Amino acid sequence: MNDCVAVIGSGVAGSITAAILAKLGSHVILVEKAQRPSPLVRSFRRGSSLCDVGFHYTGGLGDGGFLRLMFDRLGILKRLEPVALDVSGFDRIVWPENGRELRVPSDNAAFEERLCEAFPSSEPGVRKYGRAVHSIASSHPFLNPTIPPWEMALTPDSALSLDDVLVDLGVEPALIDFLGSYGEVLYGLNAREVSFQLHCLVLGSYMASVHTLRGGGLALAEAFSQCLSELGVAFLGGRAASRITLDAKGHVMGVVLSDGETIAARTVVVTSHPGSLLGLLGPQAMSASYRARLEAIENTGAMFLSFVRVPPGTLRDLQNCYLFCPPCSTHLGRTRVLAVMAGAPCLQGDTPCRTVMHGVSDEDISWLRSAPPEPDYVSWKKQISGLAVDCVTTGLQIRRDALEVIDTATPRTLETWTGSPGGAAYGAKRKLGQRALRPRTPIGGIFLAGQGLLAPGILGAAASAVVACSHVAGADAVWRALFR
Repeated sequence: MNDCVAVIGSGVAGSITAAILAKLGSHVILVEKAQRPSPLVRSFRRGSSLCDVGFHYTGGLGDGGFLRLMFDRLGILKRLEPVALDVSGFDRIVWPENGRELRVPSDNAAFEERLCEAFPSSEPGVRKYGRAVHSIASSHPFLNPTIPPWEMALTPDSALSLDDVLVDLGVEPALIDFLGSYGEVLYGLNAREVSFQLHCLVLGSYMASVHTLRGGGLALAEAFSQCLSELGVAFLGGRAASRITLDAKGHVMGVVLSDGETIAARTVVVTSHPGSLLGLLGPQAMSASYRARLEAIENTGAMFLSFVRVPPGTLRDLQNCYLFCPPCSTHLGRTRVLAVMAGAPCLQGDTPCRTVMHGVSDEDISWLRSAPPEPDYVSWKKQISGLAVDCVTTGLQIRRDALEVIDTATPRTLETWTGSPGGAAYGAKRKLGQRALRPRTPIGGIFLAGQGLLAPGILGAAASAVVACSHVAGADAVWRALFR
């Protein structure tokens, strides 16, 4: 392959897409509105503290795992140091109202046992649920790369929701609420919205292996940057794509940048939010039905992040805590503390910060997007951070003065970084019952990738990149280059 390919967006999906196509011989130009690649997963420092924005842990990095094999073949793995989380309980679930607690192990059989202990009246259903998670996860190419990708057609998306399956299994409502709330944090969909298959794939990836990286998201962003340079990818930072041009037959001709320069390209892979196609193409470039599909995209909920300095020994290292507590009222709406994510093992000289993630109301999002006055905005940030710290100290029974908020990232901040409307945590929903967007679009030469296409998170974004590249370069060529 010698054609020029333009990749729009240098997040996980964009960086991996660019690397794969460059490895296969394409001349790749990577366009990014931020100055440096991978802005979402790129951590930032406040003094000696390292604040991780978009990476905490992932599946697929164990021996023979999808990410590990791909990162090795692309030359990324040699620049990373994966760190296995505690398999006996990498996630700690706490119900502050009644003092219940459950630790999630990275092992399917052990997870079954924990669920049976926590919900004893549901044991028969739990056993069937555990077998289904293992069966679906182990038979999918993105969790078991020994399976050829074309066999995915033999395992179509489930038409049943997680809620449908659990009700059919006869488990108690409290277990449905638990798995639904836990899943909503992991992939941004509640138990009625998420297909059972997607639930199994996400949770199954953690049951197979769960890792963080030494240095966190910053280490991943730097590894991507070095790999792209080594593969000859041309990175254009600080220069957003403003328009995709088409010829008279409706096929891609190139990409116009924000400074007016035009990149000639016959193939474009858009890895930003799929709705961005509406602004990149003129009104006559796509059919009314496809435009309607893009306009109808629903997005996952938004997150407000508080970066908190925690004294050593206050919380268990590399363990994430999820607080299932009632929403707190604010002067606009209601916010709910969701999780206290562990800071990744840091680079030399850095102190890890915990990331407190909390959901915000639709009223908050609407207000934030209307550009509220600065004093009100600052006051609102302090209020939400204060509520978060109060919930964390109460729920985890630690001293209030032990936590220090050193910075925040609001949904408005995340929208600026990612282009995801309203700062949606996982971008476009992959909701059960809606017509899914496909990597190959109806416009000749334009393809889509990103976590809203297949599955959320690092692994989902990487899988979407592989599928998009398979459409561009051929599935066999891509699989041969990465996994054989």
